[in-house]
Amino acid sequence: MLKQPQGLGAGADDGRLAQAEGLQQTITDREAEIVKIIKESLTKEQRLELGLMLLRQNLVSLTAVEAVDFQWSAAVLELNMNKPQRELAGGALQAITDAVKSRKEDHEDLLECSERCLRSADTEHRESEENLNHLIQELEAACSAALAEDYELMNKLKAVLTPQQQMCFLAWILGVKGPADFHRVWSPRVAALHRSPLGRYLPSFEVLTAKQVDAISTLLQSHSSTFAEAVRDLTTAAQAVCAAQGDAIPDAVAALFAKRDAVTAVDRAGLEALCQHFKLAQRGEVAAVRARLLLPSSSENDAAFPWWNAAVSEAALSDEQVAAIDAKLAELRALQDSLQPKLEPVEAGLPNGAGLQQAISELQVAEVTFSTQRDKLEKQIVLLLEPAQQKIILQAALAPVSS
Repeated sequence: MLKQPQGLGAGADDGRLAQAEGLQQTITDREAEIVKIIKESLTKEQRLELGLMLLRQNLVSLTAVEAVDFQWSAAVLELNMNKPQRELAGGALQAITDAVKSRKEDHEDLLECSERCLRSADTEHRESEENLNHLIQELEAACSAALAEDYELMNKLKAVLTPQQQMCFLAWILGVKGPADFHRVWSPRVAALHRSPLGRYLPSFEVLTAKQVDAISTLLQSHSSTFAEAVRDLTTAAQAVCAAQGDAIPDAVAALFAKRDAVTAVDRAGLEALCQHFKLAQRGEVAAVRARLLLPSSSENDAAFPWWNAAVSEAALSDEQVAAIDAKLAELRALQDSLQPKLEPVEAGLPNGAGLQQAISELQVAEVTFSTQRDKLEKQIVLLLEPAQQKIILQAALAPVSS
């Protein structure tokens, strides 16, 4: 639920908004009056130049978001629009983009003709009075039509927001709110992202911008539910392995592997979607963190898996099984050793080192290869065991998941 901006009461929103819009309309009307007065004292060439300037200004007025990028992004972040609002706002913004693009194409000849006319104003090739008057009329009509279209498009965008949201937006755009107010909006949203399934992949050194936080929050709304469902299925499969007896164990183990693969796929899809919103240095940090999570720490030893020795003892593995498992574990260590050289150039190159993009790409490929081969080796290790032994080992490994 949206919090009210400080100093704004819900009951007063309509009145305050109407007052702000009234002031805006007054400014627009006064500006139009000034332009009208100025026109009366201009020569035809000067009127042409004024019309050209106004039309060019109009073509950029609706695409000037970058000029107030921080204010715009901060406002969108605080508005926290729901899904239907986002869809409507996206359609309204797209209509504005399409209108500006169409306007540029439609007015290209008019702008070019006006500039050519101004360049030849002091030469023998100047336009006739009749052509000049016609061109001025076309320019002024184009400006009037553009202003009317802008008014309609902006009203459609405003209609998406509640009066309270409109007041919040105006407070940011007009400078009533600024950087001092931003952290209060930004920090709870980032904290919520860190609590999400992908929170471990969020960059720390180059902090997320308001625009990134808003985009990632929207992404995680759908991803979190998909991930949670995959984890529930994995938990159910783990419980089924623990409960399985006799001939039912192999099928339960196979189902467990399938559900684990599903969780891995959802996690990777979420990470790839997340990285689309990151800058280069942020992608590098995320790739390095993911690789570090796959590699054992320098202090990691058997104490990190206290269940292993007891489970192996209970499963009563044969010497042949132990030797085969040791061989697979050696393959796993070799895979880890092959990943480490791909990680080091990324960590050394952060945040803006030469060749960082190539290093990140190579690390990402190596990480996918490592993860695929590791999963395959772990399945092969389990399949070296008899069904009853599989249950003992997996039951010990899955105790935190199945409980």
